[in-house]
Amino acid sequence: MHKHCAESDSTVEYCGIRELGTRFYMWVFGHPVVEEEELSVGEVEEKVYWAGDEGFRAGHSTIFNTITLNQAVLDPLDDRITNYVFLHEYGHTTVPWPLRMLFYAVWLTTVVGIFGAVFVVLTAIAEFLIGQSSLVAVAGRVVGTLIGAFLFGFVGYTFVRADELWADYVALQNLGVEEFKAIHEERESRDRDVSLLLKIHFWLSYPKPETVIRISEYRD
Repeated sequence: MHKHCAESDSTVEYCGIRELGTRFYMWVFGHPVVEEEELSVGEVEEKVYWAGDEGFRAGHSTIFNTITLNQAVLDPLDDRITNYVFLHEYGHTTVPWPLRMLFYAVWLTTVVGIFGAVFVVLTAIAEFLIGQSSLVAVAGRVVGTLIGAFLFGFVGYTFVRADELWADYVALQNLGVEEFKAIHEERESRDRDVSLLLKIHFWLSYPKPETVIRISEYRD
């Protein structure tokens, strides 16, 4: 039985809400669920909601602490990659739900804050151009806004990195060091052909496997 359902006092109602919520969540973002499966890797067994959209990422953990995987991306790849993605997303779901909600709140606040900063900067520049504000006043607003945006971005980035680091740590604990390293070597070889934008995204968002291994060795 699904671990979250097994821990619930109202199994049917709880799982029904999670399933409906997950399906609605994926539908809203344009990646509807096409299949469900109880996936098992080692000692981890969880329900997986499969999407089939090439425009969607390989895997994702939703706000309902459920796991979604993408058939279009993962089916052509080796099963060990699927196992890794599954365990990585499972790692996200092991974080207590209130902390997950805090993560989403910080992430959303960061995004809104950065867009707000762009609006403030553009407004200040426009006011200067039409003569409503002095250069000194505009410079002060722009500098203050940029500092605030940087702080917002730094906090959000720290939360993202910590969340991804924990997910990879959980995957490492279930795969073992050698398998974890081999999978990352295979992924790095495959990712050499991706776009520069994606490479920057991977570099910014995900920890290096060596970092995860060092933390695992330290904790052990």
